[in-house]
Amino acid sequence: MSARSRSLLVVALVLSLTVVGATAARPPPEPLCGVCGDSLTESAADHGVGLSTGESHLSIRIAENGSANWRGRVELRSGADALRENDQRRRSIVRDSVDRSAMDGPGVRSTVDNDTLVVTYRDSDFARRSAGAVVVGSLASPYLTARADTIVVHAPPGYRPANRPTGTATTNDSAVVWSGGPDEIGFEPTYLAFVPTETLVPSLVGLLATALAVGPELATESLSIVFFTMLVLGGAAGFLTRRLDGAAQHNERDSLVVALGAVVAFLAVVFAGRALTDGSRMALSLFVPTALFFGLGYHARRDRRAWGFVVALTAAPFLGVFAMAFFRTAGPVFGGGFADLFFNIGGVIALVVGVVAFFAGRNIARNG
Repeated sequence: MSARSRSLLVVALVLSLTVVGATAARPPPEPLCGVCGDSLTESAADHGVGLSTGESHLSIRIAENGSANWRGRVELRSGADALRENDQRRRSIVRDSVDRSAMDGPGVRSTVDNDTLVVTYRDSDFARRSAGAVVVGSLASPYLTARADTIVVHAPPGYRPANRPTGTATTNDSAVVWSGGPDEIGFEPTYLAFVPTETLVPSLVGLLATALAVGPELATESLSIVFFTMLVLGGAAGFLTRRLDGAAQHNERDSLVVALGAVVAFLAVVFAGRALTDGSRMALSLFVPTALFFGLGYHARRDRRAWGFVVALTAAPFLGVFAMAFFRTAGPVFGGGFADLFFNIGGVIALVVGVVAFFAGRNIARNG
């Protein structure tokens, strides 16, 4: 392949990356509680009923087989009689309210208990069994919103929470709780794992069970998102490796130190994600490929270690997005934070900055 053909191939891959990112559609927010918030009053108004609502609560009780019973309770400050006296109208209002929410399904039931609307729903596939634990992946969508004052997810009988959810949730011996009002509840999409109460190391068992349950699915989704970027960064690194000319070997150790710094930065992004702003997170994320490109150039020798940098640059986008998705430490994973670096225009920026860093490293190595 001629140099011109290789250049055209790189340009095509970069353009493909940009087009894929620009055309990706983002689904609308999906409320967990379909009758909490304004959706109920708006639906009632469409049916000619004036409602005024107060506090709302959502309780999800998980069974050992992975099914779950949902119960939403909404205080009715006015309009309770209209819902109590006309079952058909109440069912229509509730049906419209839960439409396009996580409670949407054929098993929705409703009743009015004093001045409280009670809506129940059974989800037969809310959680799954994995490595002796019960893992909930249904709350991990980045588009979920709370819309409730309190959300309580109860462990199956004989089980207890094994992991610390994202957001401001609290855990006790039998449940995970988000509370504080619809605006301050602090709910964030998360994975939950519940283990038998007699488990000796619940956090480790929960982590293993979650990895086995959702790992393959996350890996597939991560790969589909960053495939073009992997080709771009890996292809560019492979092409640049051919320009290494075998300078002094004393650069090898220093270049590996640079690579180690990139790994440390990557781990900082993953595990310190909650404490960072989007700008800081992006800056740290950009440091990873930049450091690897610089280390490749500074290595100066075309050998096995140099090709190790190529492999690392190819794998970095996938590992970054997968780790963020699994540990849920930086907000919506497949829509922001660390993933932005390896999706859409961020990947192009990483490539441009990385190539500059490569030649900078190579020139430093040549000049001793």
